[in-house]
Amino acid sequence: ETQARGIATSVRFDDEAARAAAASAVGSGGRPPCVTEAVASLGRAENLPHHGRLLVASYLLRAGESEEDVAALFASAPDYSEATTRRQVAHIARVGYMPKSCEGLEMLGLCRRAPACGAIKNPVQFQATQKKTATEAPSG
Repeated sequence: ETQARGIATSVRFDDEAARAAAASAVGSGGRPPCVTEAVASLGRAENLPHHGRLLVASYLLRAGESEEDVAALFASAPDYSEATTRRQVAHIARVGYMPKSCEGLEMLGLCRRAPACGAIKNPVQFQATQKKTATEAPSG
């Protein structure tokens, strides 16, 4: 057995556990809209394209998620293979891939730019922008 965001699952994750893991990742906040939508797509058992999968894995690994938690998000993909997913997530972590730029994601149809994105050029800048906006907000 493995753990998917604290949910015990069998070797071949069932759809309910995968959806719960994806919902947990989406609901944790602070994620850019492109990542939120890609993870939600996985939770709906949709076939996310290669660059969408790379976006999810590279962003979440850089955000501090474990390889195991990231791999668990892909369990409901129609073409899921646990061995392949674990190998690819481990490779992305080892190499330290950076998510594509917002411009690159836009060209691939994966950008979900929203006002909250501000002027970021890469999804990894999103959390810093959100923190800066929160500290600049007037109190009162």
